[in-house]
Amino acid sequence: MRRFFTLLISLLISSGIFSRDLSSGDSTYKYFHDFQLGVTVAFTEIGPFPLAELSTSHGICFTNRFWAGVGVSTIYFMTITPYFIGRVNFIAKEKPSKNTPWFALKAGYMVYFDTGESDYNSINIEPRLGLSHLRRNGKSSWSFFISANAFQGRVFPKMGVGFEF
Repeated sequence: MRRFFTLLISLLISSGIFSRDLSSGDSTYKYFHDFQLGVTVAFTEIGPFPLAELSTSHGICFTNRFWAGVGVSTIYFMTITPYFIGRVNFIAKEKPSKNTPWFALKAGYMVYFDTGESDYNSINIEPRLGLSHLRRNGKSSWSFFISANAFQGRVFPKMGVGFEF
């Protein structure tokens, strides 16, 4: 329970820190934030097993279509995965569209909090396809995504929802 509150507090603090615009000379970059909840289906010897994952990403929008950043995710608060993420929107943000399809690539290193008989720490690579739906306020959106979550030498299907601002 202590891990949950520590992660929640760190997510709230990081959102507040990164919620301003970054000015660099005569160009202005906007920050991007998202919180996502996904379910990975792990296929084990006893059958499929759902793994709930909570993640947050914070990045800079370099253009209307591309942003890159860093994030952290956890599966059942038993793992932590710091990662780099890049995302390409298929429709530019300035065009009047309520729905924006996108592709993202997430790469990081998964570390288990508990140590067992073998080392389960591994590289985590996750290509994602998603769709963002702009809310009425025009400043935030909901997203739905599907992905292939590759870790521990295997690939598992994943789907989830997110909130972007």
